[in-house]
Amino acid sequence: IPLAMAEQSLLSDAERGGTRFRTSTHKTILGTEVTDDAHGVHYVMVFKRAENATDLMQAPADILQECFTTRVLEPWSLDDPAFFDGAQFGNMTRAQFLDKIWERILTILTGKGCGFELGYKPGISGDHTLLYISLVNPETINMLADRVGMKIRVTKGSYNVKGMSCPKMARSLGQRLGFNKTPQKYAPAYLKYHSARKDQFKAATRDRVVRAESEIEALVKVWDKNDLECQAKIRPLMRLEDLRAAVMVILVSRMSDKSYDTEKATYEELFTAMNECLETTNVDLEFKVSHLRSPEERMQARKARWSPPIFLSLDDYLCTDLFEDFTHLDLLRLIKRRLAQFMDINALERFGIIETFFPAHHKSKVDVLCQEWASLSPSNLVQWPGHQHGDMVRDYFGEEIAFFFDWLSYMTRMLVFPALLSLINLLSDFVLDDPSQRKMRVGFSVMMIGWVAYLTASYDQVTTSRNIAWGMLGYGDEAMTRASYQPNLRGSFKESAIRTAHWALVFLFVTETIWAAGAITTARHDARDSPTGRYELLPGLSIANSAAAKFGCMAVTLNIKLMDLVWGVISPKVADLENWRTDQDLKNSQVTKSFMVKCIVYYYPFFYLAFFRDFVEGCNGDECMHELKMNLAVFIITHIVTVVVNVLMQVAKTWYVEYTLLQKVRVRGGDKGDTTKPLFSYVQAQACRPAYAGDTGDYMELSITLGFISMFSVVFPFLAFLAFVSNMLEMRILAFRMCRVLQRPLPRGQEGIGAWLSVMRFLTYLSAITAVGLCIFELRPLKDWPMQKKLAAFIITEHGMLVLTHLVEKAIPSKSVNDEKITEKNTEAA
Repeated sequence: IPLAMAEQSLLSDAERGGTRFRTSTHKTILGTEVTDDAHGVHYVMVFKRAENATDLMQAPADILQECFTTRVLEPWSLDDPAFFDGAQFGNMTRAQFLDKIWERILTILTGKGCGFELGYKPGISGDHTLLYISLVNPETINMLADRVGMKIRVTKGSYNVKGMSCPKMARSLGQRLGFNKTPQKYAPAYLKYHSARKDQFKAATRDRVVRAESEIEALVKVWDKNDLECQAKIRPLMRLEDLRAAVMVILVSRMSDKSYDTEKATYEELFTAMNECLETTNVDLEFKVSHLRSPEERMQARKARWSPPIFLSLDDYLCTDLFEDFTHLDLLRLIKRRLAQFMDINALERFGIIETFFPAHHKSKVDVLCQEWASLSPSNLVQWPGHQHGDMVRDYFGEEIAFFFDWLSYMTRMLVFPALLSLINLLSDFVLDDPSQRKMRVGFSVMMIGWVAYLTASYDQVTTSRNIAWGMLGYGDEAMTRASYQPNLRGSFKESAIRTAHWALVFLFVTETIWAAGAITTARHDARDSPTGRYELLPGLSIANSAAAKFGCMAVTLNIKLMDLVWGVISPKVADLENWRTDQDLKNSQVTKSFMVKCIVYYYPFFYLAFFRDFVEGCNGDECMHELKMNLAVFIITHIVTVVVNVLMQVAKTWYVEYTLLQKVRVRGGDKGDTTKPLFSYVQAQACRPAYAGDTGDYMELSITLGFISMFSVVFPFLAFLAFVSNMLEMRILAFRMCRVLQRPLPRGQEGIGAWLSVMRFLTYLSAITAVGLCIFELRPLKDWPMQKKLAAFIITEHGMLVLTHLVEKAIPSKSVNDEKITEKNTEAA
């Protein structure tokens, strides 16, 4: 079927009562009623239709090489040599080219290599075709999981089958104090999926039960609890953990089975003897039963240890699988990994073959998320920023999004204590004299230096726990390789030269920004000293010094914004040429370099006010510090306003597109003139939404805010409270944006927060230096000391604060003892 004629397929089955693409109706956030056709859909690929059937396709052969892998191109060239000849000589129209691409992609997705179920319908505007992709066949799922080698979580019961207990995550503070009644979460291992390994596990389980039964029968025939030889036969069984578990499960089952009543006493004696043998080698087990007085109590305690819910029953033991069922997130990743073996989705978008590629939002799951996590109701805006939604967000959006919101909520929780102290500090201004107020601010600043060091180190440990729970340990080594990665260039001179050039660009932009700011400031100072003169901008072009002094203030800001804009255009293009193997490597590289540039953009005006303006322009008393306070407050307020405005702009854009397309549909006559039926579907509406632009911008704003809190709290302690309020609002607004405003992002895996942890460490040390500098050089009475004395005090105090931050970081290991135990047990179980 040609792309331009792909009106609707498979979806019509739903209207006749099919189950694959069930339909219902609901309203979007903008109030438009839509048919919910997202049931069972995993991905949507939006194809562009040719605007003009006679336009020639430019460089089609090169585009094919970029968009498809060799495993597609080689058989394709043999099947359709005429098409490849036309592509090579460039004598084909864009419509012909897109039709062939469409046809080949349908062949790939429905072939034996993928086995996906497809449906398609036109976009709202009629200029696109939406391809619905689903993966539902269990045999196909197993086959693809085998081929891509994806890691799947193992079952808790598989630990019992091996004679072990599934490890648990450490209890939270709320669980230890009794406020949080939810049980501890299990942390089973993630293993590469292999159907053969799964079958071997089941076969080994059955064989183990057969062997355990034969061992029990042999012991029952000769059993005498007073016979030392019988006692000696037990010990070898108890040393083998997997066989021991099978023996215990069978004994518990037979002791409760009436058909074995004649031998029940023997089974109980045997069960008791085996447990006593275990207790002699395990101090914890021995302690748990030692305080029980009667034999009946000890028997009940031992039975409970080998019975549900602590341990598996015999029936569950025999039915236990090695791997858990595939989750919705697993299927999304499976499809994406399989597609990457045939085509480059980014290249298809870059060359305009497809408009976008996104996972479909599912109304039922979005509604669950919006009940608490993504709701903007007043009660949800003030809810405790805990980890209660973390696993749910991860299961729907993937680890990249989950880690961002986990970091945001953790930082907000940690801000509670500084926010309360900042309120006390604010109230103290009304009752304390100036010297006492300054002492409180200095103490608050020292506390904030230790606080940001503790925040960084403790979240590093939290990240390890999340990586264990979400199966992300070592993910960087196993992540999907980027389609543009060239292994032959790894370590080459070309690769090193491009990466070095990128760092040179960083140095160039930072140097230009600092030099320009210094030159403009000097020019302003000269212009203010001689207000009646003129300042020469260019040969033959000059302005009055009074105007130059006023314009200079804006010139610094304009230069910073211009450099930031140019950097945002150049840096991503250079990063794409650096030949990074995975998306995470590319992202970490961009984050490190971009933050260095953004530091200058955001912090320069505040550093100038804090440290340089008094020397360059002069300050009237505490004028500079008062202006600094005002600018800090304006920054935080502007930050949250910017977040709200950005979300509103995205909503407005979506509304405008949806409204415009709705008018076009009505002009075309809608659904055959039936005004009672929705004019388009939920998936069609999602295709009109803006795509998710990534988390770098959101992380950058949070990191910059963290820097302001830690560096300038000595001047404006109330900043901590404003930041806390800002984070509480931002958390819900961004969650609302993810669920209701944007297309669902690709579920990318991620090991922790990547380079942002290094950024936080950098801010920790920068805050120690900055806060000490403000205390000594800008705040009285130390400001009035002689310069030599101030320098000595700065060096000593600054080194002391750096040592303090270093000690705090070293005192908190990146992996807790409980996490080490979990890792060791999971390694042993694997």
